Amino acid sequence: MDNLDEISKLEYLSLVSKITSELLNHTGINDKTLAEFVIHLHEQNRSLSAFKKALTDAGADFPESFVANLDRLIQKMNPKYKNKGKEPDSSVNGDTTNNYNLDEKARLFPGLALPDDPEA
Repeated sequence: MDNLDEISKLEYLSLVSKITSELLNHTGINDKTLAEFVIHLHEQNRSLSAFKKALTDAGADFPESFVANLDRLIQKMNPKYKNKGKEPDSSVNGDTTNNYNLDEKARLFPGLALPDDPEA
């Protein structure tokens, strides 16, 4: 159990480092505490719209694309989000159907979630 805790801590540190790097690239601010605050806000507001609103309420006026990128990174890298709410891997039993709901698919594949353009 201790190994899992240590791995989770390392994954969290990796996430903090990545968010710090993204903040530096987009805002010029190199602050680990700010990155931890952004991660904390995301843990409190897991949907993209709620996360964007929480950032705006906190005074961070980031572009929509940057917020979406932060959301995606935190969703993928945060050890608290891994294996939560997921069923065991069904491909072991030979069933390879995808168990993602529509909102999760829209988050994972935003370009594919757009409706078709009938005039194109």
